[in-house]
This record gives sequence, C-alpha cells and structure tokens, in this order.
Amino acid sequence: GSPTPLPPQRSPISSSPTGGVTVVTAKPTTAELRLLHDYVRAAAIACRNERASLSLCLVEAERDQELDEESLTKIVGAACAQVGWTGALTTAVGGVRTAIVLPRCDRRRALDWFEELRLRFREAVGAEGQSGKLSVGIAAVGLPPRDLPVDEIITAAERCLYAAQSSAGDAAKSIELY
Repeated sequence: GSPTPLPPQRSPISSSPTGGVTVVTAKPTTAELRLLHDYVRAAAIACRNERASLSLCLVEAERDQELDEESLTKIVGAACAQVGWTGALTTAVGGVRTAIVLPRCDRRRALDWFEELRLRFREAVGAEGQSGKLSVGIAAVGLPPRDLPVDEIITAAERCLYAAQSSAGDAAKSIELY
C-alpha cells in the first residue's frame, strides 16, 4: 500500500514552512521537549508500519557572533530540501540546538545529510567572514520496535552530540540502536 503519512503537525508553537520542511521554533520549554518526544513517537509508528528506518539528528552550531534560531532553521531547512526530505520535522530544543526527525532515513543517509548541512553552514558563516563549528548527534533505528523507548533515542542522539562537540571542527557522531 501507500506510505502512512505522519499525523498533522499541530502545535501551540509558531511554525512556518522553509524549503518544503516544516520548521517549528520556540524557547526550550517542557512543552517543546514534549513536542520532540511526540514527533519521534509519531515518526516511529509510521516507520514501523512501513518497515522503514528512522533517524533523529540533534544539531548545534557555534560561530563568532550568536547564531539565532531563525538562521539555523533556515540552514537546516535548506539542507533537508536539498536532499529531498520534505517530511522532516524540525524543532528548536534549546539555545542554538535544533532537532530533526527523519522518517525513512537510515544512519548512512543521515550522515550524508550532515555533509550537505555542513556545506550550507560553511557557506552561511563564510559569507559573513566568520568562523564557527557545527556539531551533530545522530541516533538511528533500522526498524523501530513496537515499544520503542523514545527517551532512549533522544538520549542516544544527545550523547552523540556531546561527542561531536568534543571534536575539533565540524563533526557528526552517530549510533545505530537495535
């Protein structure tokens, strides 16, 4: 049959389309983290029904001058659109950290996406004559189990993000969960 669509993206948090990707931005609140949890759970259910993989990417950017949420979400949205991920769900989860839920995306494709994101980030930062660092943590599940512990995939992506932040220069660290 046809792919199961993700549920409508309803949120009290403002949202706007960017390059075909729905980008949700807000201050990091409990509601924001709950929204991320809900996105991961909904994507996991859809991916399980389709027998497809799922990736969660946490992106954090640093540069000489503060990078605001809007700038980061535009860069992330452009990178998602460039690789054809119009179904990606993106939400700010604190500071200059953004989470991207990628249904039907395995770990290898998520790492390929990082390369596109890195190029977009370098273009944006270089155009302003600044230096900066891009860190990405990726947690992927080949086939989400029926009782996927959503907190575990979020925690795994956070651990990978922290490892990427410890690296010199732009870095992505990833893990495959079974």
